[in-house]
Amino acid sequence: MDVAKSLGSGAVRGAIALAETPELLGRLGVRGYEEAKQLLGGEVEQETPIFDTVTGRTLRGATTADDYQPQTTYGKYAGTVGEFLPAAVGGPAGLLRRGATAAAAGLGSEAAGQAAEGTALEPYARIVGAIATPSVANKTLSVFQKKKCHCAKHIKS
Repeated sequence: MDVAKSLGSGAVRGAIALAETPELLGRLGVRGYEEAKQLLGGEVEQETPIFDTVTGRTLRGATTADDYQPQTTYGKYAGTVGEFLPAAVGGPAGLLRRGATAAAAGLGSEAAGQAAEGTALEPYARIVGAIATPSVANKTLSVFQKKKCHCAKHIKS
């Protein structure tokens, strides 16, 4: 039951994060301008918080489905996979492939995060795990796939 609840709660957190991404990017641009202004000697009354979005606050306030905390290691993995799954909604590949890529990213992020848990490297390990794992998994699986020969000997006219 922990795995199912964690997966669902993670999916809600991922959907909220996906919905607030445009606002996050806008806030990042504003904050970048503020930082540049300060570097050039200007003053900024109040720095814009990047991660405190109206979208996120509104959506998190509208539901408690994102509040579940995993109780087991499997639950932690499921929650992180759930956070990545909403990203599989769009893209050029088929839904199954996008879902598998999102699941691999979630698994890699959680595995790397747990390996570095409690250290200053944990957030960076999670990012590297999320980025590297789908690529490594794809390369590993491609080794076992039958390759088509494109040499002249095997091409039919």
